[in-house]
Amino acid sequence: KDKDAKVPAVSPPPPAPPAPEPKYADCGKLKEMDPNFMECHDHSWYAFQSIMGFKAGATGCYCSAWTYNCPLTLDSRMVAMNYNVDSRLKEMGITHFARQSLSVPGGAVPHGGFKHHPSNIALCVYFASQAPHGELPAVAYPDHAPAIKRTAVYFPGVANVDCNRATRTLDLYAATEAAAFAFLKAKDTTGVEVMALSCNLPTVWAGQQFCNMNYYHCGGLEMHLQGPAAKIDELDALAKGAQGCFKVNDGIGEVSVCTTDPTPPPMTTLAPAAGAGAPAP
Repeated sequence: KDKDAKVPAVSPPPPAPPAPEPKYADCGKLKEMDPNFMECHDHSWYAFQSIMGFKAGATGCYCSAWTYNCPLTLDSRMVAMNYNVDSRLKEMGITHFARQSLSVPGGAVPHGGFKHHPSNIALCVYFASQAPHGELPAVAYPDHAPAIKRTAVYFPGVANVDCNRATRTLDLYAATEAAAFAFLKAKDTTGVEVMALSCNLPTVWAGQQFCNMNYYHCGGLEMHLQGPAAKIDELDALAKGAQGCFKVNDGIGEVSVCTTDPTPPPMTTLAPAAGAGAPAP
């Protein structure tokens, strides 16, 4: 009997609700809401909308007003994003704003002052909450695309002035790249891109080696690389085991770039100056 019992059909799950439509800002309406506004224009995160073939609509408004604070806001601080906005803006979908205030000296006008306005112009950007835009085309990545990775290969053994010599023209830049890859004995650098060659601050010797803490290296040549993960891993391993120097001729002479720090110059000890309490030289 149980064998012959019919299994009830399972109903499919209900379809997912559609994504909410973006709520575009009405900048013309915003300008009419306060007489201190001088002008308002549409703000959008997307450029060249008509060329790209989709219409994104205004995701905010940028306005100027002859006030110190932005109209319809509740906070006078100049911060990157301020969420203290009037309830009337919230009803329009505007959730936050940014402000910059510019001083307008009274001497800039013939009568030497302002009677009905402050001597400030407020530059305001009002941002509306935005849902993901459904009209943007999806980006299809091929399954065989290799993972991209970045690294930095560092050669500390070159003086700052010599590093600049080796990278001061496009031809020398390319020659230094090629010499570095040849020194590392990289078998295949296809797809590996040199993002930058940077010359960092020289090492300063004053009894002991120390660095300018605003920089994460003290000197030398740094080669920033990007490419397929397997090749970047190989270059990292080659760089860790590399010992020695490579040379680049800049037309004046040869520049040596090495994997070890240069030997510090000997310290010079100065005799105390003659004076009260100090022996004469």
